[in-house]
Amino acid sequence: MSTKIYKIIKYIFFLFPIMMMLLSCQTFAQQAEFDDELGEDSIKIDSILVNLPVVVLDKENKFVNDLTIEDFRVYSDQKRQIISIFETNKDPLEVVIMLDVSDSIKQHFNDIKKSAANFVKILRPSDRAMIVTFDSKLHVLNNFTNNHDLLNLSISNMSATHSASGTSIYDSLYEVVQNYLKKSGKSRKAIILLTDGIDNNSRRSLSKLRYSLANSNVVIYNILYNTSSTNKKSRTTMEQLANFTGGKFYKAEESNTRKIFNIISRELQNQYQLGFYPDSISENDLHDIRVEVTRPKVKIKTRQSYYIER
Repeated sequence: MSTKIYKIIKYIFFLFPIMMMLLSCQTFAQQAEFDDELGEDSIKIDSILVNLPVVVLDKENKFVNDLTIEDFRVYSDQKRQIISIFETNKDPLEVVIMLDVSDSIKQHFNDIKKSAANFVKILRPSDRAMIVTFDSKLHVLNNFTNNHDLLNLSISNMSATHSASGTSIYDSLYEVVQNYLKKSGKSRKAIILLTDGIDNNSRRSLSKLRYSLANSNVVIYNILYNTSSTNKKSRTTMEQLANFTGGKFYKAEESNTRKIFNIISRELQNQYQLGFYPDSISENDLHDIRVEVTRPKVKIKTRQSYYIER
């Protein structure tokens, strides 16, 4: 090898590590600049996932279940969000069947038990249910299970109460959401509430309950029994809770409850699950949600808002 070629090779080996170091510094600077553009809250935001259970119906109220992630648009506080999670009805469901056993609804008690048992029959093998009753307090009859025999045993053993201390719907819903459903790792969660809608003993307000629901991805289906205590306010409140979570409100006298449970089951089995990481957060505020799809002439049912608890 000539002396000249040797010097050239030696020079290249000398420059190579310097060039690599300069390139690394440039890349680091570009990444830092990109992070600055995102803002210091980007790390916090990425850790907060908002789940949206979504049902889409056509003009004939038939389920639209052939949509893809490209068909959906999600807006938070009027700003479009990136959809990070898209799931269909394949994922299992966790459902809490909440049964009012207070004295005001005792005339419908047998129908409530039959309705709950009929719903257990149409649960899929992968779905899990929990049976609770409430009067002035919440009573857990069994924890989440897919054992239908155990669920039916809990239903058959439940009894009406004759508590003079009243009914606590808001407190019972709050406890179920906070202590059971929010601690579940599943994304598809629902409450089926059978009641006459009268709350006269809760310590928590309706507003407090709404914030708890907005901080979860729980869908509520209310089946309202008309009793001598039921009034316009109780009906309106139960309907608002269902709509607020993307669920639905039913009057038990409009149809037999077995049919209603079949409708609810079909809706849950045709539900999409969308998830996004909000790109901006205001602490302790309710944030509006709007979901759109590219398919024309459809109706969309989902949560109306979400709340980030600090």
